Amino acid sequence: MMKRETLLSGISALLLLAACKGKPQPVAENKQVCVSDSMAKIITIDTAKTTAIKNELTLSGEVSNDENNVVKVFPFSSGQILDVKVSLGDKVSKGQTLAIMRSADVAGNYTDLTATKSDLAISKRQLEQAEYLYKNGISSERDYTEAKENYNKAEAANHKIQQQIAINGGGNTNRAAR
Repeated sequence: MMKRETLLSGISALLLLAACKGKPQPVAENKQVCVSDSMAKIITIDTAKTTAIKNELTLSGEVSNDENNVVKVFPFSSGQILDVKVSLGDKVSKGQTLAIMRSADVAGNYTDLTATKSDLAISKRQLEQAEYLYKNGISSERDYTEAKENYNKAEAANHKIQQQIAINGGGNTNRAAR
């Protein structure tokens, strides 16, 4: 039995060695390529050289803005545009003047501001007089309270107009005091 196993092992080894024998590689033939006369005129031959790589591409396309990254600007009041300070596509920052506009709304607000400042000055003088009369016992507390309420209303109206001017982009609210 041992002889039989040895014999089988030997035969297997011989078969394996025979199977591992490599096949000869076919030799590549030098084939010549025939080029026609018209192709020979088009083909140019050049020498390979080392050069710097350019990081430049020439592409054709269309440039458009990203609607998700665009802010539309609308004025708070209507008016006539006198001067535009920026162009389409310019980068702008907070507080930068984009355009100069003449607005009837803002002009009306300055007129109202002048009137409310005048009313405020009058009601302040009336309050001071009512307070003096009340402290000296000449006037009633009701007259003093009424003068105080009138002054507070005039002050609130003045503040409201100043806020409207600030919202509409008006400048110095002290100019109306002249």
